[in-house]
Amino acid sequence: MADRRMVIRRGYLDQLIRMSGKRDVIKVITGIRRCGKSTLLEQFKDHLISQGVQPSDIVSMNFESMRFSGIKDAVSLYELFEENLSQHGKTYFLLDEIQHVPEWEKAVNSLRIDHDTDIYITGSNSEILSSSLSKDLTGRFFEISLYPLSLKEFMELNGISDVESGLALYMKRGALPVIDGNYAEDDVRNMLNGIYSSILFNDIIGMNDIRDPTLLENMVRFLLDNIGNTITAASISRYTGKDAAMVGRYLKAITDSYLFYKAESYDLKGKKLLKTQAKYYCTDIGIRNNVVGEQFGDKGRMVENIVFIELLRNGYEVKVGRYGDREIDFTATKCGNPMYIQVTWSLSKEYNLRRELEPFDGPKDHFRRILITNDKIERSSQQGVDIIWLGDFLVNGV
Repeated sequence: MADRRMVIRRGYLDQLIRMSGKRDVIKVITGIRRCGKSTLLEQFKDHLISQGVQPSDIVSMNFESMRFSGIKDAVSLYELFEENLSQHGKTYFLLDEIQHVPEWEKAVNSLRIDHDTDIYITGSNSEILSSSLSKDLTGRFFEISLYPLSLKEFMELNGISDVESGLALYMKRGALPVIDGNYAEDDVRNMLNGIYSSILFNDIIGMNDIRDPTLLENMVRFLLDNIGNTITAASISRYTGKDAAMVGRYLKAITDSYLFYKAESYDLKGKKLLKTQAKYYCTDIGIRNNVVGEQFGDKGRMVENIVFIELLRNGYEVKVGRYGDREIDFTATKCGNPMYIQVTWSLSKEYNLRRELEPFDGPKDHFRRILITNDKIERSSQQGVDIIWLGDFLVNGV
């Protein structure tokens, strides 16, 4: 049984368990820094031991540790692997933040080919799934995208039973597992500052050719300040006064760090992507609040951000829906079944309800329509639209 400081991430753990033993498939866990990747590996290690695997047959390596600072290439990495092979049979390799070793994928692929192994790796930058990895391991890796805590997990971590009070804290502090209710507000701010700095310097600057750190930080703040707004490289270029091509490269580096996820726009009438129109949502609202603060008139976009990440967490493909001059916050598709979702802070005035329902009138189909609000209300339906309280949605889904 997990204590308050460690929540069992059951859905993710079950994915690892289902894939265990498939030695020809390398399991890749990706996600923003401090979202729980290392803890998930530890939980999987505990599972292996509970199933009779000897601890000596499990090799855990964290490549952010100074212990491995001398490993600079694929050859020395492969030699390290061979030195740690089990003498009894299969070796389970749990490799944390391995992207810090140049050409690591060649060593991992050779390990997979040459020895009886089961390999699990983590990374805080999507370059871990770069074209070189895809080339060397085509069809031989399985990605698990790890997100910060769901509201249910957050409440379990913090010993909170009331959804309303749990949601208020969740929206303020965010959902990184390292931030729990035992910390005072000043401590939370300091920890979030440290995580944010680590993402900037380790996962963005450290993994990319970033020659203008000031531009990078200005771009990140611009994105944090504009969650829920349509963003283009050209608009950032106008804001920063920098070349659009350079801005585009930096924008890719930022999203590669999993600090933001991109929601592309989809023309529901023409059935095509609008590649120049996209929105960016911060993976953890606590980081966002800590950097730019909770601004007046901002709460609706914060709720929108939380809903977007929750949909990704639950396996939906999410886009911004456009039908003529109307915009639907999200089109969410899973197993081929799309639905339309509008998000609002409050429905306290009648015109708010009319305004939020209006975009649903565009598409002439019978897909499900859902309106999510921060107002604590019972589930209901109006004009064929399901209306759901945010807390209910986060705990019980759609």
